[in-house]
Amino acid sequence: MDPVAIYMLVVIFVVGPLLAAAYIWLDRRISRRTGADRVRLTPIGSIVLIAFVVVLGVAVVFRQFYPGSEVGAWLRADGVMTGVVVGCVLVLFAIEAFLRWLGKPTATNKSEQDV
Repeated sequence: MDPVAIYMLVVIFVVGPLLAAAYIWLDRRISRRTGADRVRLTPIGSIVLIAFVVVLGVAVVFRQFYPGSEVGAWLRADGVMTGVVVGCVLVLFAIEAFLRWLGKPTATNKSEQDV
């Protein structure tokens, strides 16, 4: 098996869940100490976030496992992957701003739901 594939599997199945668990623990800790409510994603916010992760994941897979394809070769060029990541983040923020402007928030506080 390709060493890059082994590293990616380790990152996806070991490091990813550990980072998620650390984030959840830190979020709970901060909300207890400050008394602030945790922010919850709305269904639209969840879809946008999942789409963001899928696009970046597909870009990484093409870059690592299909370097002979046109997309993989393009993503391996200098600075292109950085541009793709920055572009995805900018599009994510633009979508969130547009949805907020339309009155459809991507996240809500717990206190707003109790009213």
